[in-house]
Amino acid sequence: MKRKIVWLLLAVAALALAACKDAGGQKAPETTTLIYAVLSEEGVHRADVNRFNQTHMQDGVRIEIREYFDEDGRSGRDRLLTEMASGKIPDIIDLGSSEYGLSYQQLVRKGYLEDLWPYINNDPELNNGQLLEAPLKAAEVNRGLYTIFSEVRINTLVGEERILGSRYSWSLAELREAFASMPDESTVLEYYLTKSEMFPYMFRLSLDSYLNWETGEDSFDSDEFRAALEFVNSFPDVFPSLNFEGGREKAKEESGDRVREGRQMLSMQEKTVPADVQALDKAYGRGGKITFAGYPTEDGSGGSIFTIQGRRLAMSSNCRDKAAVWEFLREALLPRYPNLKSAFKYSGIPLNHADLDMVKAVYTNPPEYIKGTFYSFFNEPDDNPGVKVAKVSQTEAARFEDFINHVDKIDLYDTELYDIVYEACGPYLAGDRDMDETIQVIRNKVKIYWNENR
Repeated sequence: MKRKIVWLLLAVAALALAACKDAGGQKAPETTTLIYAVLSEEGVHRADVNRFNQTHMQDGVRIEIREYFDEDGRSGRDRLLTEMASGKIPDIIDLGSSEYGLSYQQLVRKGYLEDLWPYINNDPELNNGQLLEAPLKAAEVNRGLYTIFSEVRINTLVGEERILGSRYSWSLAELREAFASMPDESTVLEYYLTKSEMFPYMFRLSLDSYLNWETGEDSFDSDEFRAALEFVNSFPDVFPSLNFEGGREKAKEESGDRVREGRQMLSMQEKTVPADVQALDKAYGRGGKITFAGYPTEDGSGGSIFTIQGRRLAMSSNCRDKAAVWEFLREALLPRYPNLKSAFKYSGIPLNHADLDMVKAVYTNPPEYIKGTFYSFFNEPDDNPGVKVAKVSQTEAARFEDFINHVDKIDLYDTELYDIVYEACGPYLAGDRDMDETIQVIRNKVKIYWNENR
């Protein structure tokens, strides 16, 4: 009996030893925990993390979420940056929102982020024209792509083609020339917009072009920057009239009426679907077509802006398992719409062409539940007049796709540089500092910023 017990114990020990070895006789790998740093609840989809961990349990790799949340969106970001500077760099990084997130360009310049183009180019499901190129190209820094996202919208300015011409960009001089043909007492944009509201649209994505990070030289003392700042200064400080009954929503409705009546040249719009072309023609074309001119720029670049919807994720350059992290990140770029109904419910322009083709099919050959869809620009359909969207023509769908391909900016700007310039311009916009002194203050502060971060 004792002999049987001994043999049984030996057998159990042998099985335990075998379980600790792989087929090659080596010890099973220890679990590699990949740190996923998130700045907000929107920066992580926990179901994706749980699914990854379940499917990679046997591979010895898992993702651990590390939260950097706070009330104002800033202290969490600063805490993460402090940890990264000390060498505690996460494997997956949520870049956060465009307003309070990490400075994408600065992280790239400091070598924290991994270029993701090689991973896309070597991925058979993504590397052969399967992805919409314009948003990814707009997100490049020195021809490298360091972040992944699933979908975008486009922020732009629209107006009548017969006044603006057929264009996707223009300068301030061209804007003023077009405005000269408008009736007296017309406005360029929504009459209720203030200086503080226009400043980010004019400078948020252009400030990087005024600073050469290689040399530290800047061009803030240029005719282009001065003209843009003067344009912002032409808007009111505040608009007390918005205190009337109905407030800002009523003002938006009136602004739409002014465009349709030819008393406002441009309207701010955020566009996501091919039906937007037809709807804008009907609402604002006044019998003709609209054009997506965008915001004025002085370097000939496009005037419209991709705004990222959802998470913007990055892989750190010292990631402990880059193959595993890429397997996690690539999910954002794979097709997500199994049918037309799911494509109709989406919230942005998808980056995967299969999804984008599904969206185009929804509007060029609409199912019964979409036909005659009510389209409203300002408030709920019951409150304001709108337009009905009919079947979108192939020409309208082509105009929408052509518009997408002419957008070359994305909301991944240097937030710290923007904050420096915005703060320095405050006294000028308030009438307490002249242009020359403002330019000098900007240059001095930007020089300090460059020296500290080069």
